[in-house]
Amino acid sequence: VHWSRPLGASRLRFGTTLKGNGMAFSWEVASLGLSGTSVTEDAESTLALARHGVTVEFEPLASVQGYMAQSYAEARTQDARWESGRAKLTLKALGSAFSTAGHGHLRPIPGALEVASLPLSFLGFVVLAALATAAAGYGSAPLAGLAALSLGAYVTTGLVAARASRTDLRALATAPRFVLHKLSIYAAIGSRRSARSWQRTGRG
Repeated sequence: VHWSRPLGASRLRFGTTLKGNGMAFSWEVASLGLSGTSVTEDAESTLALARHGVTVEFEPLASVQGYMAQSYAEARTQDARWESGRAKLTLKALGSAFSTAGHGHLRPIPGALEVASLPLSFLGFVVLAALATAAAGYGSAPLAGLAALSLGAYVTTGLVAARASRTDLRALATAPRFVLHKLSIYAAIGSRRSARSWQRTGRG
């Protein structure tokens, strides 16, 4: 998300999305007065820039350091904010992409569409559901298998492109716990117990 995808977009001469605290603005862009009223201000600002015809450029030589959540309990607040905020921006993101295209600005469109895209973990749940349905004899096994292969190829390509270290690969062992964590976040969103305002995330 923070390396392989924006680097690929950059090489295709497409725009990407703003990434949290890893952002820099020219005064000309900052003076546009980007709104930040949602709980995912970077995603919302990406859409505002797209509507202005401004392309978010990826700079692979830049480096930003910051304190991150050290546990699932600390990350829960931030995850709930990200996921619920992105979900609420889906229709707005699609509208921004169409509006940008209508004004002849093509490069910012991929960034707007990325805001509208489903999270990888959610797509994983959809694939698992498709496989389970096919195994029970109610779905298409070839389509479910193709979906699983596509998702696997996407993840593998991203890891290769990011030159994942052995430490990164060992972290995949925590995937089951991560899935359970995400399930709890989506359950909160579905029951409307998700974040409605910005809340500080614990940093250990």
